[in-house]
Amino acid sequence: MIKYSITKNDIKTQAKDLAVFKLKPLLIIGAVALPLSIFFLIVGYAASEPEALKMGYPALLIFALSVVMFVAQYSAFNKALLASFVNNAEDGKVEYSIEEINGNIEIARTSDKFSFAAVDIEKVSCTKTNIIVRLGNKKLLAFPKREDILKLLDWKRNHLISILPADATLNAFRCVKRDFIVEIEFQGETHTFTTDKNGIYHNGTQVCDSSYHYLEKEDTFSKLIAIIKNEIHG
Repeated sequence: MIKYSITKNDIKTQAKDLAVFKLKPLLIIGAVALPLSIFFLIVGYAASEPEALKMGYPALLIFALSVVMFVAQYSAFNKALLASFVNNAEDGKVEYSIEEINGNIEIARTSDKFSFAAVDIEKVSCTKTNIIVRLGNKKLLAFPKREDILKLLDWKRNHLISILPADATLNAFRCVKRDFIVEIEFQGETHTFTTDKNGIYHNGTQVCDSSYHYLEKEDTFSKLIAIIKNEIHG
């Protein structure tokens, strides 16, 4: 069991990191649009170029939209996190415990507890101070950035690494909804495993059909692990 606590000062950084994670593509577009808008507007006014102005104003609008969206999303996250903090805080902090039990990640706090299947973790991302987790249902969760918590939450990747031979390297692991992409380097060869609704593939060749319960994500991952063990270990 891992224990940690959250104070009121942590709320703002969690809200910011959650908003950035959720809106990352839009924020990248906005960051690109700002210098473009400045450039085209300067050219447009300095050289009296109407075409440059026509490009500068839309770019500026895109930047403004990204800022507005970020502020709105940040405010929503901050409000929800603050309400949860107020309902659970004792002595200015909320005490949490997190552990993995029978394939479920169980989180307990001052007044209640909740859980989710470890296999439902779709993406784990780290910021300077937080670990952001996206579940299969698109729900986002934030945790303090600590090595023990990261190891627990990056459950599927760590489980994959644990079943590989000592001289094998996990180059890539991605989870998209209930499908997986795994790339393993072993004895000078690259092995790519993928899943879809029709089955499991090794380097593009189907090695298992979808007769297992594909709709259950846990069954897909379990079957994938069995296939990797068989294909890599022989």
